[in-house]
Amino acid sequence: MGALSELYLSTLGAALDVAFRSLPDLAVELAIDMLTDPRSEPHSLGRSLALAPLADIDEEGAVRYRDAFVEAWRMIDPSTAAASLPPYPCSTAASSEETELVQSLGYRPILVQTHVRQILEASQAYPSIKMHAESLLLGSPGSAQDPAGTDRLIAALTLLFPALEGDIVSIRRYDRPYPRVLWDSGTQMFVMSGSLGCAEHLTDNRTEPCFCWVGSALLDAVASWRAKTASDGGGGQHISDEAVFHALLRCVGSDAGDEERLQQSTSSWSSYSSGKACSEEEVRARLPCAEDAGSGELEYIDPTGPPPVRPSSSQFSHPSAADATAH
Repeated sequence: MGALSELYLSTLGAALDVAFRSLPDLAVELAIDMLTDPRSEPHSLGRSLALAPLADIDEEGAVRYRDAFVEAWRMIDPSTAAASLPPYPCSTAASSEETELVQSLGYRPILVQTHVRQILEASQAYPSIKMHAESLLLGSPGSAQDPAGTDRLIAALTLLFPALEGDIVSIRRYDRPYPRVLWDSGTQMFVMSGSLGCAEHLTDNRTEPCFCWVGSALLDAVASWRAKTASDGGGGQHISDEAVFHALLRCVGSDAGDEERLQQSTSSWSSYSSGKACSEEEVRARLPCAEDAGSGELEYIDPTGPPPVRPSSSQFSHPSAADATAH
């Protein structure tokens, strides 16, 4: 492609961006053309805009793009307006996991070509569905209910992230499948869904708490931290997979141990939502009664010492750290 062709496509892309932001009627016509044009030529309107750097997109600009495409979908298929669920675009190359997440969040998937999906994402009209789900979790209110085993998860995170101060986990009222745990770099906290649990044991008539979910939640938390710090240009602290599993074994691998130390590792009962703490009533509801305090403790096991006493058959049988290091 010659210099003049590149200049033409760049100028065309910039002009299309201006039209979407400031000329709503024309924007709808352009959106219809992009949604119905099956061509793959680089000089088509849709591909020209997809290649354009959409700089300085603000909320108003995102709304203009979104409104144009919503109206275009309505004009192309009038049944869209009567649908009970709002549309959310998915690339024709999207995985079934993405499509299912769109549906679980209460939207109706609409397939669009890949370059159209790029436009909608770059304009912030429709972020990637995972990014949208993450924003929903971050915006959810605080939860007064902690899943059983939350203290184990917080203790493991405290071992892995000793530099974090104060509350390091905020629990939210959020029941979607993704995300389960998310690192929020703005608040330097992990934000967690309050509906986590082991699907296999939720329906069982069990008297003992189930900690099966803690391991996968810990992996999700570390994966989110790695991804977010990498995108932010940080990541000075390295956390190996071995360190993650070591923390998991220490904090979940035994039913006996030092409860006082475990409680010191957990965050306080406060939680936040949009920068605010839970109400006093929520905080009171989360405080355990004195008579409920048990004697069960969590042991920080010395791998070189003798194995701890095994729990009775009525309890979960968790492998000790000594067992793990023996293989």
